[in-house]
Amino acid sequence: MKDTLLNSPRFIRLLLMLALITSLYLIRQFRNQPANNSKSTSVKSSNNAATSTGQKQLMQQLASQKLAFTKHAKCRMDCRHIDDGEIKDIMHSGHINERKSDPQDAPCPTYALEGNTKDGQEVRIILGACENETKVITVIDLGKEHLCDCK
Repeated sequence: MKDTLLNSPRFIRLLLMLALITSLYLIRQFRNQPANNSKSTSVKSSNNAATSTGQKQLMQQLASQKLAFTKHAKCRMDCRHIDDGEIKDIMHSGHINERKSDPQDAPCPTYALEGNTKDGQEVRIILGACENETKVITVIDLGKEHLCDCK
């Protein structure tokens, strides 16, 4: 008697492979989903509060030091029509993008501050937290590409 398609070893291996792939996909999706229980939410809120407090302290520290601008930053600011006052405003009211920051950077740790200028530009300011000063390294307009000739 001939083997039917459903009983063939090849078909059974294919089904097992599909089941394994589906299982791995579902496990991966489950791990990436936040839990929907109150304990998880309270831990997340607590972590956000700690991060927010740490960010505020860091931003206060950066704002309290002498502010210096690299030649590149000044060129980018001029091209994007952003003045020193707007940089200072964002240093007080913006937030730190931790993914774009590098606290281990040398010679100075770098932090990416993001916020809006008084005329509505969404900008990212890369700051160097140096020993005796906060250095503005560059300024990026997140909403618009500018043609600047800054080196």
